[in-house]
Parts: sequence; C-alpha cells; structure tokens
Amino acid sequence: MLKMTVKATIGSRTFSAIPPAPPAHPKRVAGLDLGFVQTKFVWGTRRPQYSDAGIMVDPGNTCKFGSLVKRRSEVATEGLEDAEGYVIVDEHGTWNVGSKGSYDFTSERLTRDSDLPKLYTALALFRQQTGSSIIDLLVSGLPVDEYSQYRGALQQALTGDFQFGFGSQQMQISVKKVAVIPQAAGAFYDYGLTDDGKLTDSPLLRETVLVFDIGGKTTDGCIMEKSKYSQDSFTIRQGIWKVHNELRKLIARHYRGFVLAPSEVDAVMRTGILNIGGTQEDVTHLRTKALETHFPAIRDELSVYVDDLRRFSAILVAGGGAALYTPYIQSITSVPVIQLSHAEYSNASGYRKYGMLLMGA
Repeated sequence: MLKMTVKATIGSRTFSAIPPAPPAHPKRVAGLDLGFVQTKFVWGTRRPQYSDAGIMVDPGNTCKFGSLVKRRSEVATEGLEDAEGYVIVDEHGTWNVGSKGSYDFTSERLTRDSDLPKLYTALALFRQQTGSSIIDLLVSGLPVDEYSQYRGALQQALTGDFQFGFGSQQMQISVKKVAVIPQAAGAFYDYGLTDDGKLTDSPLLRETVLVFDIGGKTTDGCIMEKSKYSQDSFTIRQGIWKVHNELRKLIARHYRGFVLAPSEVDAVMRTGILNIGGTQEDVTHLRTKALETHFPAIRDELSVYVDDLRRFSAILVAGGGAALYTPYIQSITSVPVIQLSHAEYSNASGYRKYGMLLMGA
C-alpha cells in the first residue's frame, strides 16, 4: 500500500507524520430465511413488530414478504394482474413475488421459479434501503432433513453477481460469500449471540438445548450440545400451514360458507378476530380447536425422535407458530420452554449474528 507522508512546519522546525488510515467499511452481513410461507431478510439490528400487511420493510434493518412466486404468464392467466407484490425480471422470465394466493408446498428447492426470485426481491429491498450493492457475507439455512442434500447447491446458488429488473429499476448486486447452516440453528444463535456476533453469558450455551422451529411447512428439531449442532437433530413434516387450512374449514362451516383466502388466514390466526361485513367476530375458540386438532401429530412424531425431553436443559421455540404452540409444548414437559422474542425473525436474525461471528466482528 502506498503511504503518504504529511509535512508540517511550525516555526523553524519541520515535522513528518503518516496520517491515520481511513476507517474500514462496515461489514455488510445479512441473514436470509427462505421460508415456504414468508421470506425474511435481516441486515440490521432492529426488529419490526408484526403488521397485517403481507409485505413489510423496516428501513435499514429488515424486510418480510410472502413466499408466493408466480411466473407473470400464470399471474395473467389467473386474473391476478393487479396482485400485490414485487415484479422480478431476468433473462429467463418475469415473476410476481409476494402476491396473495395459495402457497405451493410441492415446489423443489433451488429452482429458478421459486427461491431465486425471492432472493432477488430480498436483495433489491436491501439495495433500496441501504444504497449498498455489495453483501460481504450472506448466511441462510435449510431444514435439518434437507441440509446435507442441498447445502452446497444453496451456497452456490446464492453466491455471485446478480443482474435483474425490480419493477422498473435495474439492479446489479454482488454477494461475495455465503454460509449455509441448519435452519433452526439460526434461532439458537439469535438467542445466544449479541447483535455484533459476541457470545452472551447464557448458561444454555454450555448445555444441551432443543430448538423447536415451527414453520409453515415443517417443524425442525435442532439439538445443540454446548453450542454445537448435533446429528440427532430432526425434521417433522408438520407445520402451521396445516392449522391454517383447518381454521379455514372451521370458519367456512361455522359461518355458513364464508371462505377466507389462504393469504388472509394468517392475520386471523394471530389475532383471533375475523372481519365479516364490517363486523369483528371473536374466533379464538375455532383457532384453539384447529390447534388442538393438529398438535397431537407434532407431539407423536416428536416422541419418535426424542424418548425423554428431560435430557434438555431448555426448549427454545421459534418460527411463525411459536406464539401459538408454546403453551402446548409446555403442557407435555416439565423442561423450561422459552418462546424467543421476535420468534418469526429468529432464524434470519440468528443467521446474521452468526455471520458477524464468522467475520470476527
């Protein structure tokens, strides 16, 4: 590096000095949670509270949007030309991301019609809010039962220089490095690391902990032993979306054919309130019934993987279903059950914190 010497004269004496180096550019680290129902992207430290809006951006920190991806030709065919969401364009086609509609749980990982448009949307929102076109390290995750198979492919797919259209804007964004970890490990790191990637003083970092991550399609059981991922971790093929579908059926039956769109069920699940013709109806009893119908399936499959929950010092509950399912999990064990704050964002937030740890921040 070329060093510049600065000379200053005071009276008859001349002094030479090397000016201090300019401050280093802050590390641009982000966490990406490519969920089947919602995609969360965290690049800052402040977490937004939930809003009924399906699309949410917290300037400089976080974005969330629906994970529905449709090719533009399909959107037009289905009469959704004015669907809410973002428009992504690249050399392979045009997609609408985040629009209202059914969520496709049959789609494979890492296809051009699923995860890549969601990645582009997250990168574009990051670019709009920060003005930066570079991410030094992006951390993402996969369910435990997909981790070994897709880890390398996801890492490769998320790395590189990306050029695409975001609405009427042209985007060029570079992702320098990518790390992929087991999905629910992100929630553990969200609990056990500070915002700048330092270890907290929690005793659970030195003990055996089960992280129960209840997502839309799956529930991950991530076992962390002294902060290290255990190969005994598992995935349960039950998620909150089955409860959503059950609640839709119960509402249609109770209110004589009133059918909620899939994208509208989430707000009813969270609030227990249904709006019908300007009237607010309390449907918490129907929500409870839907939860009680499907929790036994999670409980029974959990018992296949874990003989005795008392082997854990604590159970951390994360994901979109955390608030609703935490009381049910506590009802089947004497082990302390801790619902993570901002549980919906805990994976993406933990990915970012883990990235800060890797970068040595």
